[in-house]
Amino acid sequence: MDAMTAIGKVLKEAQSRLLVVDPYLDHTILTDFAAMAAEGVKIDLLADAFAPKTIATLVPAVQRWAAQYGAKRPIEARATAPRLLHDRLIVVDDAKVWTVSQSFKDLATRSPASITVSPAEVATLKSAAYSDMWATATPL
Repeated sequence: MDAMTAIGKVLKEAQSRLLVVDPYLDHTILTDFAAMAAEGVKIDLLADAFAPKTIATLVPAVQRWAAQYGAKRPIEARATAPRLLHDRLIVVDDAKVWTVSQSFKDLATRSPASITVSPAEVATLKSAAYSDMWATATPL
């Protein structure tokens, strides 16, 4: 529960956009976490094409989310080329970056997880790098 609370605090910081990066994103990002973001915040989910089993659960969840919330809670999911992603992180409003030590689907289930904010200069670099990956990723 502590991990969920910590992620919720990060998601609530967003005013306009969240970019959630995790090579193994699945439906739990929506069922367990995404609703903690404020209405109107765009949620972009970036997974890795190397993980087709988790993507298979993510896609229908994104479709159901979009059907239920529409423009009130905009969402989009994309996949990078296989094995491009390793980090798990949350980019808040293209400025603040939080690194998460475990995949969201398994967060703190077997061992404690850590959620760490990146220093501003590192956040700028990470935000730019993952925005570039987002731009070239394949929509799901």
